[in-house]
Amino acid sequence: MKTKLFAAMITAGILFTCSCKKKETAVPDPTTPLEFTSLTLKPDTITTGSFTTVTAAAKGDNLNYQWSTTHGDLFGAGASISYGSAPCCVGTNKIMCKVSDSKNSITKEVNIVVVVP
Repeated sequence: MKTKLFAAMITAGILFTCSCKKKETAVPDPTTPLEFTSLTLKPDTITTGSFTTVTAAAKGDNLNYQWSTTHGDLFGAGASISYGSAPCCVGTNKIMCKVSDSKNSITKEVNIVVVVP
């Protein structure tokens, strides 16, 4: 009787131990390298008082976009914004975008041509 009880306790202990193993799950690779592939304008020439769309194409993890310009106004946030021009912006102006992740940053710039209508 004691042997059967002991065997049952051992079996229960083994089953309990095996059922409590933590399942291993694949951890995603958080180190996708930053790649800033393009910075585009559509259209790239506008008249004063009008707008164009500026789009940054980038790959990586937890990307942050910082926009700036030499003249004009920027509207929006993220990978695609709008640029608006005023009468004082006639000529060629630069639009800059800095894309960064937790480790690196890359800056690109494009030229926007603003003309009088």
